[in-house]
Amino acid sequence: MGRSSWTKERTDRLVSLYKEGITLDKMSEILDIPITTIKARLRAVRQEYSLPYRDPKQIKRKARPKTVVTAYDKAFSGPIPCGHWMITKKWELTDKQKETLDAED
Repeated sequence: MGRSSWTKERTDRLVSLYKEGITLDKMSEILDIPITTIKARLRAVRQEYSLPYRDPKQIKRKARPKTVVTAYDKAFSGPIPCGHWMITKKWELTDKQKETLDAED
């Protein structure tokens, strides 16, 4: 789509959807336009149409998909949760631990 694709009717439709509180994702589906293009157009006409900014707390976002932890992951990581920083920690014995092990032998 080029710059000339925003007719007055399309812009009015976009503005009416925005004022109805439709999410950008839904606007994108309805108008068959990428979200970035919709954001840019709203930014361009915000002052002309007196569009208020939306309260970020009221914007419904898609929920992040939950991480699926399989039985294998649980068995492999043991009591440490999957992705925990301890998994990436360098595992070495301290000098004191080495001495203790040597003394037990």
